[in-house]
Amino acid sequence: MSDDIIDADELFYAHPDWPMLVEKTLSGHLSDLDDLQRTRYLLGILLGEVGNGGVEQWFQNQGALAGETVEALRNVAAFQTADKLVTLGAFFPDGRPSADDHERAVQIESLSANEEFQNEMDSFDKWLMGDMVSDEEFVFGDEDILELFSSYQQRMQIN
Repeated sequence: MSDDIIDADELFYAHPDWPMLVEKTLSGHLSDLDDLQRTRYLLGILLGEVGNGGVEQWFQNQGALAGETVEALRNVAAFQTADKLVTLGAFFPDGRPSADDHERAVQIESLSANEEFQNEMDSFDKWLMGDMVSDEEFVFGDEDILELFSSYQQRMQIN
């Protein structure tokens, strides 16, 4: 691991491409983005949603992108995190959350009483986000997505 502090805002939300990535994705053109752009968007959204309200919030708001997010995690070599997201997805019918927002909300509601699902979500949140040290500082989980994405970005820009 690097001793340099990697800033999520710099990598994702304050990056000059971020507004365009959001616009393209919201207009249904995620597939038009190149691998680096798509990975930046998907991982930025995952970290933002999980950091704000846990993986349940991410499933609610972004669960339609579960398959693409797993692919993005694998792109940056976050294989364990990808596997944990696949494990969570397996609780949904057909092994993944619905692409339809309303149907996905119903699915999540039906899983709310499933203690195993709730425990897996809690475990994922802790895995991904680690521990809050203070209001502004996290100690990331076992796979530091920021560091992995930063390395991936460097490799992609070299090629």
